[in-house]
Amino acid sequence: MYLFVGGPVRPCFVMFSLPFIASMNLKTRFISWNVRGLGRNKKCTDVKAALFGLDPSFICLQETKLDDISTFKASSFLPTRLKSFHFLPSNGSAGGILTAWNDQDYSCTSVTALKFSLTLHFSARASNDDFSISNIYGPCVSLEKQAFVDELLLLGSFVTGPWALLGDFNFTLKPNERSNDNFNHFEALLFSSSLNRLNLQELPLLDRLFTWSNQQDSPTLVRLDRAFVNTAWSFLLPDSTLTSACRSTSDHVLLVLIAASKVPTPSIFRFNNDLLHLQPFMNIILQNWNSVVPSTHLGHLCLKLKRVRAAAKAWAKQARSPLVITKNCHTVITFLDKIEEFRSLSSLECSLRTQVSLSLHRHNALAAVYWRQRAKNQGLCAR
Repeated sequence: MYLFVGGPVRPCFVMFSLPFIASMNLKTRFISWNVRGLGRNKKCTDVKAALFGLDPSFICLQETKLDDISTFKASSFLPTRLKSFHFLPSNGSAGGILTAWNDQDYSCTSVTALKFSLTLHFSARASNDDFSISNIYGPCVSLEKQAFVDELLLLGSFVTGPWALLGDFNFTLKPNERSNDNFNHFEALLFSSSLNRLNLQELPLLDRLFTWSNQQDSPTLVRLDRAFVNTAWSFLLPDSTLTSACRSTSDHVLLVLIAASKVPTPSIFRFNNDLLHLQPFMNIILQNWNSVVPSTHLGHLCLKLKRVRAAAKAWAKQARSPLVITKNCHTVITFLDKIEEFRSLSSLECSLRTQVSLSLHRHNALAAVYWRQRAKNQGLCAR
């Protein structure tokens, strides 16, 4: 039961109905993120870098602030695997919804657009299972919240089977989910009644107390982003978990819903092109290459290649890849964000977060080189 639900501005959420996951026995990631605008090229680059390492099958973005999205524009912020998408245009400089998916694994069979929602129905290519995803961005003004709740109930009336709702609801369930006293009891009761009528239960967010910050020196922190599931989902996918990614380029954190059965994968060595951008690595490679006496004999060439491979493998074991460094940057930023939930950051801590953010942007470029190589390798394997 939910006693309170209420909140600030910009409500939005995402619904999933997924009977296919258990039968396919795969880890499936669903991303929901209020990106707060995708107009600037730099913002698109940062959003794409944040999404790349998460390997999602579905991405639901809210508040794109774009009245039109071409395929070329979508490629500037979506991972390469997710080429198919539908969107609702923004209303001026506000709103905007986009849902993207991996069309190699899923086919879209129909699209339904309502005032606050974009609902896509899918079929899994590897099975006969059907499911739906509703990406919703609710109204910002209180006068429209009743219409928003009514549309939510309408969606619940035709989405059957296991399903979940996640995203930026712009409602808080309890007063302690805000760092100030601006809790709206009327909106809480309005929204909680709809949740109870839909028989929803909440997936706990495992790693945060709050999901939005106004990023001031004395910040206002609110938990706006969350996930709910129905009973059928809980029976089908009892190991569903909700976590957050680093709040790197938006004032909202990115939510990751994982529904999976873990499949072990072998650990193999790959030569990554991003290593070529590191001068210390190049020095070691040249040293090992030149350690073999020059000769036209084929055996000497093989020996050169073996020594270079051994040196690259040793370097890869002791050096941190850009993916690890970006993950460490995320950890530091997230740690400082969590400190900020309990007290204001000192000037040194604010400076540290700024420097780590700059380092994150630099290593995102190296990570992009890494993922471009992986995409080419996957393309060659597919052929």
